[in-house]
Amino acid sequence: MKKVLFVLFAILAFVLIVSCDTEIPVTEEEPNETNTSEQGSNGDNQSPEYIIETEIVDGQKREYYKDSITGKVIKTIHYKADGSKSFEKEYDPTTGNGIKETYYKADGSITEYEYDQTTGKRKRSISYRADGSKSSENEYDPTTGKLIKTTYYNADGSISSWLEYEYDPTTGKIIKYIEYYADGNKKSESEYDQTTGKTIKYTSYNADGSKSFGKEYDPTTGKQTKSIGYKADGSKSQESEYDLTTGNEIKRIRYDADGNISNWTEYEYDPTTGKLIKNTSYNADGGKSEEYEYDPTTGKLIKNTHYNADGGKSEEYEHDPTTGNWIKRTYYNADGGKTEEYEYDPTTGNCIKATYYDSEGNITNVIEY
Repeated sequence: MKKVLFVLFAILAFVLIVSCDTEIPVTEEEPNETNTSEQGSNGDNQSPEYIIETEIVDGQKREYYKDSITGKVIKTIHYKADGSKSFEKEYDPTTGNGIKETYYKADGSITEYEYDQTTGKRKRSISYRADGSKSSENEYDPTTGKLIKTTYYNADGSISSWLEYEYDPTTGKIIKYIEYYADGNKKSESEYDQTTGKTIKYTSYNADGSKSFGKEYDPTTGKQTKSIGYKADGSKSQESEYDLTTGNEIKRIRYDADGNISNWTEYEYDPTTGKLIKNTSYNADGGKSEEYEYDPTTGKLIKNTHYNADGGKSEEYEHDPTTGNWIKRTYYNADGGKTEEYEYDPTTGNCIKATYYDSEGNITNVIEY
């Protein structure tokens, strides 16, 4: 029995010696070319704060920063093919909502968007020039996410102008848009219909804050219905009315220094071509001062008539509808009788005949050229 035990111990010792001299091969796993990870730390030798995962998509790198405890993404960075940043987004580690986006442009300019951590809606965007100076800034309502203010900056950082937006609290549609000069004076103001959302009024201001001109629009069609020009003292200089269907100007009124109507012009259009065919100007008392007629096809002036204060004709010019050259020119006396009449070649515009009349309307002389 003792011999048997001795043999067994000898065999066991031999096996142990052989196994210690034998090298066990180790298999190494090939690294993934498109997905890698590393750890990021705050530098105090504690547990890492985040894990960085890298992905290659269409030859462009993307980095995902994940919270080392929760595993939630807290930042993503997209790179261009040349290795420069294209896009960067940061997330709230608790809610997972985006809190900041940064876009990098080829020209070196940058645009940042900030989001409300509670609602996730955009609350601010800032654009920077390539030199790092701020070019513009947008502010948004944190509840609705609607744009409420835009500020523009000069290269030296000073404000050049800004815009403010107002919205209907019920429909959420914009109802007013105001642009300001750097000193706070209004530059322009637009008002919108609460139902259709179309512009119904636009006012432009001078640098001193006085009105320059204004326009009014139909809330349904969006076509202009009126325009008003203002003098430096704020009084009207002129006012135009427009056709609600075509949008063409149909009347223009001019005002004197006292605000009274000095004269006005009425416009007529061809219903088929839509081209202007006549515009007639009137004095303050309603008498005609001059009248222009146009060819409905070519749009060229074909007749121009001037009137005396009492409404009688004083001069009349007729034009060729193709060349626009004079074809006849006639002068009248106070009684409406002809005094002189000239005829012209429509091609060259040269005078070819002159006819003269006496006070009775009789021809006194004819000259042909």
